[in-house]
Amino acid sequence: MRLGRWVLVVGTALLLVVLAGVWGFGLAGRDRSGTPAVATVDGPMITLARELEVYPTAGVRGVLLDTDGCLTIAGSPVVFVYGSVWDPSGRGSVTFPAGDGVAVGKRVDGGGGFFDVDAGLGGLEGDGLAAARTCVERLGGLGVVLYWQ
Repeated sequence: MRLGRWVLVVGTALLLVVLAGVWGFGLAGRDRSGTPAVATVDGPMITLARELEVYPTAGVRGVLLDTDGCLTIAGSPVVFVYGSVWDPSGRGSVTFPAGDGVAVGKRVDGGGGFFDVDAGLGGLEGDGLAAARTCVERLGGLGVVLYWQ
């Protein structure tokens, strides 16, 4: 009887973890006002125009590169969070909302996630969506990486 109860408790706990993950993932891409975020483009950088309510927490690691006019990490085009700023001097660099940043050619190690350019990242619209599609097509990729540090 104790084994059956243990299986029930563990099974219920696992179900709750899965449901919480699905719920959190479904909120990714919503801004704080409940309306879709609007993307912006500055040089090779694509940035969401407003903060998201929930950010994906997958690990994103690699070198930030400018590949054919698209900023990439591990070969995928990158969309940066609201408040990130592009500096075109030198090879270029991105400054994050917290004030730290990364130069093109340097390693990044932070949070984010991989999204289908048309369906996975809510709020990627207008010029930002067009730029993301162009980069995905140009590089032969499947989607974009949302990066936040």
